[in-house]
Amino acid sequence: MLLAFCAAYWTFTIEFKRKENLQIIFPFTRIRKVGGLSNFKNILLSGISGFLIGYKLGYCVFNFHQFLINPQFFIFSIEGNWITAIISMILAGCGYFLKQRSLDPIKPGNIVELVHPYQLMDKLLFWCGVYGFLGAILLAKLERFDWQSWNNFKGIFAYNGLAFYGGLIFGALTYLYILMSKGITFKNAADIGSPGMMLAYGIGRIGCQLSGDGDWGIINLKPRPNYLLMFPDWVWSFNFPHNVAYQGRFIEGCTGRYCNELIYPVYPTSFYEAVICISLFLILWLLRPKIKIPGLIFSIYAIMNGAERFLIEGIRINPRFEIGHFHFSQAELISVLIFFIGVGGLFWSVYTYKNAKIVDK
Repeated sequence: MLLAFCAAYWTFTIEFKRKENLQIIFPFTRIRKVGGLSNFKNILLSGISGFLIGYKLGYCVFNFHQFLINPQFFIFSIEGNWITAIISMILAGCGYFLKQRSLDPIKPGNIVELVHPYQLMDKLLFWCGVYGFLGAILLAKLERFDWQSWNNFKGIFAYNGLAFYGGLIFGALTYLYILMSKGITFKNAADIGSPGMMLAYGIGRIGCQLSGDGDWGIINLKPRPNYLLMFPDWVWSFNFPHNVAYQGRFIEGCTGRYCNELIYPVYPTSFYEAVICISLFLILWLLRPKIKIPGLIFSIYAIMNGAERFLIEGIRINPRFEIGHFHFSQAELISVLIFFIGVGGLFWSVYTYKNAKIVDK
């Protein structure tokens, strides 16, 4: 996951700089208050961030053995350590205050700064990560909706995994909100982010494959096709030994925490998605300097994303919803919507671009 965030940071930054050099997007000015207690809001935010980090980190440190057994529960539960939270809050708030006081003049006033769009990446990565995780947790809970757990207060906060589309939707909306508030159009903002989102997803799926976190396919007992004989067996069907989801049977002679493997081999769909999405990223990366129509890169990304996920869902394990004669997963429904958003965006981008050219003439 960390590598996925790093990849997104790298690709987004390159695209911000390229678009600015082409004068498609522009730097903007902002007024920053300095001196005295004018930075109270930022000090408060630093304190809140320190509180949350200390609340969870202190609890994990003092219950380290239990944390190793089930890290997801410790991270996403409401449990925490109030003492380390308060200490961390005070240190973070005071640290920010002392740092700003050393940089800014003591006399209160305003400073006009020129900000390049790529300099927003730290802010974008942080807030998109926060709201993306919340969205991923929310859609994962809706996917496995259970009234009994919702009637139990602690059950609401229990960890039920992460849903990629929840992270994508909430993170993308946060990203668009921040950039559009800085004067960058929806089309340009969406184009800038599309290749990076595809790459980050592909790299994230490598982690799913290596860890065996449950994002695998249905049972696959079919003989391996001839065109895959040059590849290892696990490319076609895999038991995910030592998976972190603790699924399957115990591996004889194994010692340690992760000693399970699936009884029956399954399609390694996380590996397929990693290969497909990194390949699709390369296509988008090669297309981006050649496409001049705003919004077209995003539309192509949406079509690719929707089609890829819809097709892979056919061999993945996921909870299914039933409406009449239709049986579908949450991801299948969202992927179809994203696909048609891409198709509609493609026609809309071309149409508006041609009309703009006619008006210019």
